[in-house]
Order: sequence, then structure tokens, then C-alpha cells
Amino acid sequence: MKVEFINPFLSSMLNVMSTMARMELTPEKPKLKKDDVAMGDVSGLIGMVSPEAKGSLSITFDAPLALATMKGMVGEAPDEVN
Repeated sequence: MKVEFINPFLSSMLNVMSTMARMELTPEKPKLKKDDVAMGDVSGLIGMVSPEAKGSLSITFDAPLALATMKGMVGEAPDEVN
């Protein structure tokens, strides 16, 4: 895992969460996934193909964070992820 690929995504994600959802987050250390098991309750997947990299980046939220993000962005949230 090359930090020069991950850090721009991480920085952008923190900026979006701060400005759009009014949330200051502390990310966990990025992990290199080695299996096909999905983590968390809500995930976004970004595919990457270039001469320098081939793979995907997954951004994962547990349900409480996903619901809090929705509330911060649109002002309302359901009681659960469904």
C-alpha cells in the first residue's frame, strides 16, 4: 500500500466530512484488505487503474456513523440502516 495514493483520499474524505456533514473525524490506520469479506455496515468502493496502481479503495462506515453523517448532511436520518 503506497501512502502517496491513500493520503489524498483520506485528506479529501476528512475535508468533505468536516464541511458537508459538520463532523470532525479521526480515521483509523488504513488497512490492506486480503479477503472478500465486506467490513462495516455502509461502504463506498473506488476502483483505480493506472500505470502506477491497479486496485480499489473502500471507505467503510459503521451504522451509527453512517446515520450521523446523513443527519449532518441533510438534517434528518432514519432510525436504522436498511
